[in-house]
Amino acid sequence: MVNKEEAQRLKELGNKCFQEGKYEEAVKYFSDAITNDPLDHVLYSNLSGAFASLGRFYEALESANKCISIKKDWPKGYIRKGCAEHGLRQLSNAEKTYLEGLKIDPNNKSLQDALSKVRNENMLENAQLIAHLNNIIENDPQLKSYKEENSNYPHELLNTIKSINSNPMNIRIILSTCHPKISEGVEKFFGFKFTGEGNDAEERQRQQREEEERRKKKEEEERKKKEEEEMKKQNRTPEQIQGDEHKLKGNEFYKQKKFDEALKEYEEAIQINPNDIMYHYNKAAVHIEMKNYDKAVETCLYAIENRYNFKAEFIQVAKLYDRLAISYINMKNMIWQLKLIEIISRR
Repeated sequence: MVNKEEAQRLKELGNKCFQEGKYEEAVKYFSDAITNDPLDHVLYSNLSGAFASLGRFYEALESANKCISIKKDWPKGYIRKGCAEHGLRQLSNAEKTYLEGLKIDPNNKSLQDALSKVRNENMLENAQLIAHLNNIIENDPQLKSYKEENSNYPHELLNTIKSINSNPMNIRIILSTCHPKISEGVEKFFGFKFTGEGNDAEERQRQQREEEERRKKKEEEERKKKEEEEMKKQNRTPEQIQGDEHKLKGNEFYKQKKFDEALKEYEEAIQINPNDIMYHYNKAAVHIEMKNYDKAVETCLYAIENRYNFKAEFIQVAKLYDRLAISYINMKNMIWQLKLIEIISRR
C-alpha cells in the first residue's frame, strides 16, 4: 500500500545519512521509502547515488534505469545512470547517456561537465588500449599473421574488446558471434581462455538438442490445436458460426476501445446464439469499461443463473464471478459486496 508521508519521512532520514557519509544506512532508508512509494522517481535517484558512493555500480545502474523508466524527462536520472556506467568503466555507454540527458536539458551544467570528463577519459583509455593491443599483436606470431592477412584485424579486435568492456556480463554472447581469430585475440589480450573448446562443442550440442526438442514439442502442440479447432468447426451449428463472427468483431472494437460498437456486436451475437456464456462475459466486460456497473452485474447474474442451460464449463463460470466481483467493488456499495459473498456461498 502506498504511504507517501512515510516514504518522505524515510527519504529525509536517508538524505541525512547520505550527507553524513553513512551510505549503507542511506541505502536502507531509501529502499524502505521505495517500498512505501514505488513510483517516486526521486527515491530511485537517491538510492542510485547511495549505491554509487559505496562502489556498488551495478545496483546504482539498476536504480538509475528504474528512475528513468518512471520519469524519462528528468535530467538527473541520466546523471545518475551515466555516473554508474562511468564507475563500471562503460565509458562509451556513459557518453551516450549524458548526450540523451542533454537532449532534454541542453544547458544542464552537470551533464555538460560529466560528458566532458567521460570523453577525456575515453580518449585516454582508447589510446592506452590501442597501444597495449598493438604491442600484443606485434609480439604474438599468430596474431601478427592475422594482421598481415587482414589489415583491419586490429580494428575489429579493438571493437570487440570495447564491447566486452562495456557489457562484461554478455561476454559469452559477444564471443559466440565472433570469428575464431577474433576470439583468440580477445583471450590473448585478457590473458586467459573464457571457455574450453571441448566445453564449447558440448554446449553447442546440448543447445541443438534442446532446440530440436522445443521445435518438435511446438509442432505437436500446433498439430493438436489444429485438430481440436477442426473438430469444433465440424460440430458447430450455423448459429454458433454466425455468433462467433459478431463476437470477433466485438473483440476488435473492444481492443480499439470503441465500446459502444463492441457492445452492439456482442448483443448481436447473443441474439443469434443466446446459449454461449462467453458472449455474456464479453458484454459484462464492456459494461465495466463503460462504468455501467449495474448493467454488468445484471449481465453476470443472468449468465450465472443460466449456466446449466448454457452447459458452461467451470472456468467460464469462475470468470463471470470475477467480473461480478469487479462490478460490486467499483460500485463501492458494501451491501452489494456482502450480497456477492452470499451468492458465492450458495454455489
